[in-house]
Amino acid sequence: MNESLRYPAREEMGRWLHEASQVRDMTTREISRRMNAKTQLSHTSVANLLNGRTVPRLVSVRDVARVLGLDEAQCQKLWLAAKSEKDRKGTAYRETEDFTEIRSEGSGRFSHSLSPLELESAREEVREKIKSNQERERVKQEEYYDAWERRALIEEEMEFLRLRLVDERNSKNELMRKLEKLEAEYASLTAKIGELEAELSRLQARQLNLTEESNFINEMRAEAAYEWGRRMEFQVIVLERQQNGRP
Repeated sequence: MNESLRYPAREEMGRWLHEASQVRDMTTREISRRMNAKTQLSHTSVANLLNGRTVPRLVSVRDVARVLGLDEAQCQKLWLAAKSEKDRKGTAYRETEDFTEIRSEGSGRFSHSLSPLELESAREEVREKIKSNQERERVKQEEYYDAWERRALIEEEMEFLRLRLVDERNSKNELMRKLEKLEAEYASLTAKIGELEAELSRLQARQLNLTEESNFINEMRAEAAYEWGRRMEFQVIVLERQQNGRP
C-alpha cells in the first residue's frame, strides 16, 4: 500500500499547499527563501511538506501558507487534523525525509506506486537538480576556457623570455627565476585543466541521467493520472449502481 494513503490528513494539508504553489508558480527553493529566518524550512523540507510526507511545526507551516497567500485559519485547521493523526499513530507514525526511500530498488528510479501528487513533487525536485547542475556546468566551462586562455598567454611569454635569454646574458638569473615561476604556474594550470575536464565530464553525464529521470517521471505521471482517472470513473459507476439499487 502507498504510505501516503495511511495519512490522509497529512496528505490533504500537503495537497492544499502544493496546489497553491502550482497556481503561483513558486518552487520549493523560492518558498524557503521567502520564509522568516526563525521558522524557515530547507527547500527539501518544504518539498516533503508539500507532497504530504511530513508534519512540521505549526509556525513553519503557517509561514509557508503566508508565503503562498493562503488563509491562516484554514492552515491551522488542516495542521491540527494532521497533528491529531500523527498523535493517534504514536510510535507507528512515520515521516520520510526525502525521496530516497521511495525509489525502486535496483533501478534507483521512482516507484510506479507513487500518487500524482508525489510524482509532481518528485519531478520538481529533479528539475531543480537539473537547473543546479546546469549552473555548475556553466561555471566550470568558464573556468575551463579561462584556464586555457591564461595558459596560452603564459606559453607565449615563456617563449619570448627564452629568446631574450639568448641575447641578455647579464640578466640571465632574473629571467631564469621568472621563467621557473611561469613554468610552475603553467604546470599548475595544466593540472587544473585536467581536473576541470574530468569534472565537466562528470557533470555532463549527470545532466544526461537527470534528464532521463525527468522523462521517466513524466511518463509515470501520465500513467498515474490515467490510472487515477480510471479509478474515479469506476467509483462513480459503482455509486450510481448503488443509488439505483443495482448490485
